[in-house]
Amino acid sequence: MHDQKLRHMQANGLLNIICQETAALDESRFSDIGVYRAIFKAVRYGTVELLSEIIKCNPNNIWCVDEDGLGIFLYATLLRQEKIFSLLYQMDGKKNFLMLHPDKFGNNILHGAAILAPSSQLGRVSGAALQMQRELQWFKEVENIVQPHQKVELNKEKKTPRELFTEQHKKLVEGGERWMKDTATACSVVAALIVTIMFAAAFTVPGGYNGDNGVPVCLHTNFFMVFIISDALSLFSSTTSVLMFLGILTSRYREEDFLKSLPAKLIIGLSGLFFSLATMMIAFVATLKIVLEERLAWIYIPIGLIAVIPVTLFVCLQFPLLLEIFMSTYGPGVF
Repeated sequence: MHDQKLRHMQANGLLNIICQETAALDESRFSDIGVYRAIFKAVRYGTVELLSEIIKCNPNNIWCVDEDGLGIFLYATLLRQEKIFSLLYQMDGKKNFLMLHPDKFGNNILHGAAILAPSSQLGRVSGAALQMQRELQWFKEVENIVQPHQKVELNKEKKTPRELFTEQHKKLVEGGERWMKDTATACSVVAALIVTIMFAAAFTVPGGYNGDNGVPVCLHTNFFMVFIISDALSLFSSTTSVLMFLGILTSRYREEDFLKSLPAKLIIGLSGLFFSLATMMIAFVATLKIVLEERLAWIYIPIGLIAVIPVTLFVCLQFPLLLEIFMSTYGPGVF
């Protein structure tokens, strides 16, 4: 850790010296000595400190373009470098002119957000559906800050940003649909099985019924109440889960559905499945306590500990996905 901090301080010191030396040079030499290449590499790798220092030493560096006419704002958008984008967006007066500058293909900054992100950036998000959601979030964020005429502006291929987005993300939408359907199908089978078990358990209560009045024999025991409440909660939550997964399977899978609708259904479905599994285990342990109370009253304790295992396995396997979907949908935005 100490060595890393030392190297970081030395790199900053070297950067300051280089920036001071280049600031004294004529701007016409910047391209020859590699200043512009350094700027675009800083954008590519998301090195905010380097780019910030270069711009601080010479504010005119923000206007540099590459051989394709790409400015650094458009380049950061194409590479989905949100930190660089945020840095440039904070430059109050200049950002409006930066966003208006198209490349040699006529693509404005919203066209850049419509082009499919590099695989290195897509790979940071798991699952095609969440990758599509992130792409939509980027497009929506950029769409909110551009000028109205840029939303319908045509590039040299006569395509608006929205048309380009649809064309570029066609395969990702198909992949997201398959991912969602596969996940929903697998989880709905488990949820439907829990519904069947808990519905049957509600009518075959532990201890049986009183033959005279049909009232459960163990109605007034504490563990019977634990059983019946857990059974009801498991039944209701698993039914909700099945309905959510059914909603995913029957969705129209429009582009906009990947932004909120489909992730929200998956969050509710997975949460309901987890809750139904946990309450089913509680109902099972309560049943053992009631049935074996007179002979092995202590048996429910080790059984209860064992019953935690499948719940824990489910949490380990599915909770990271659930958390990622939740943070991606309701967490802080892209920038």
